[in-house]
Amino acid sequence: MINHPSTQRDLPWRNLTELEIVLLKILTSQDFCGASILLKQIEFAMAKAGCECGCGTINLTCDREKVAPASVEHQPVPGEAHVLDESGSIVGGLILFARDGYLSCLEVFSDSRTELPLPQPSFIRPFIQEPYKAQDS
Repeated sequence: MINHPSTQRDLPWRNLTELEIVLLKILTSQDFCGASILLKQIEFAMAKAGCECGCGTINLTCDREKVAPASVEHQPVPGEAHVLDESGSIVGGLILFARDGYLSCLEVFSDSRTELPLPQPSFIRPFIQEPYKAQDS
């Protein structure tokens, strides 16, 4: 998992943006163990910048009194996405992490040295790491 600089940990938590909500819903709407609970957690989640490099990575927290933990057996969460450029080529990805069954980080990574912001939904292609498709989520 990403080693986030301590200066980012000191930032205040804020409500999720519309874009963050949409991206999280896309990733947690896939068929893997724990997905349905992670999807419910979005309503109770908050975010803050997760990295100083300029990418769109965000740290996440949830109100644990309002939502149950998910049974997520693997890290990162199996529901991921490729980030595409205008020509449809893969230029990076989205990886979702959960800690103790709760949403903890949405990482945006680039396949080059250019940092990627959070992509628009039309520029992602969701997928599940094959061995982790759920029998019952």
